[in-house]
Amino acid sequence: MRGFVSALTHVPDTSVGLVRYRVRGWNAPGQDPVDDVCAVLDGLPGRAPVVLVGHSMGGRAAVHAAGHPRVVGVVGLAPWLTDEDPVRTVQGRRVVLAHGARDRWVPASLSARWAERAQGVPDALARFVVPGDNHMMIRHPRRWHRLAVRATTALLGGTVDPVLARAWTAGAHGELAVPLEH
Repeated sequence: MRGFVSALTHVPDTSVGLVRYRVRGWNAPGQDPVDDVCAVLDGLPGRAPVVLVGHSMGGRAAVHAAGHPRVVGVVGLAPWLTDEDPVRTVQGRRVVLAHGARDRWVPASLSARWAERAQGVPDALARFVVPGDNHMMIRHPRRWHRLAVRATTALLGGTVDPVLARAWTAGAHGELAVPLEH
């Protein structure tokens, strides 16, 4: 995620932080990563809006923590979302998901199923598929970084990039597999 932190520091008027989890893994039945994210959110000074950007388990934790009052949006990168993960937490938020088409660790079908269940719950929902990429996001890192910057900028009230605008429109019409070509 360090590459994303570096890319996101270029978003105007934005502070960027990296959550370090106390324990490794989801460790059911507990939700330690969600507790860690919420503790960070609770400890933030001021009232600035927050966009949660997470990869894999971090994307899952972001979706679970999206109901926090400071959160305005979620960017899930190859998010590990299951059929049991809630959709109500993103109500009133805007959500951008992206998944590598060749992800074997966390198949893209998982985020697709979650996005289908979530339709109509968030204020806006977009889901991208990155052709030829996998879970580690290393075949086309610039695409992933640009998407994170575009989405974060828009979610914080900045300019909405045309690529993202088209994906949100597509998502509103049930199209939840928009190719992320550049």
